Amino acid sequence: MITKTYTQNAEAYELYLKGRFYISRRGSAIMTGLRFFKQAIAIDPDYALAYAGISFASILYAAYNFVPGKQIMREARKAAEAALALDDSVSEGYGALGYYYSCLEVNWVESKKNFLKAI
Repeated sequence: MITKTYTQNAEAYELYLKGRFYISRRGSAIMTGLRFFKQAIAIDPDYALAYAGISFASILYAAYNFVPGKQIMREARKAAEAALALDDSVSEGYGALGYYYSCLEVNWVESKKNFLKAI
């Protein structure tokens, strides 16, 4: 049973789903996914899941060496924190922060803390 919706906008939701699809394909498709997440936020600026998607996509883009990690760090962290500021019950926001801390800052304590919150 669905107990919570994260957006009332069907178009924003569809863009979010497209973003998830493309980042799961990995490689250069990650950038396409990132664009879909940003489009979802343009339609619904309060869409926490789309902000978490931006964070994940940004980190993946760095992990695949398309962009240096230092170049994407601020955007990735800011997006994850925005997701949690909008809705601190979104596990994807904590997962994104955990991924950020493990991949970009290499801070195992913060990484573990956030991954545990995500669970």
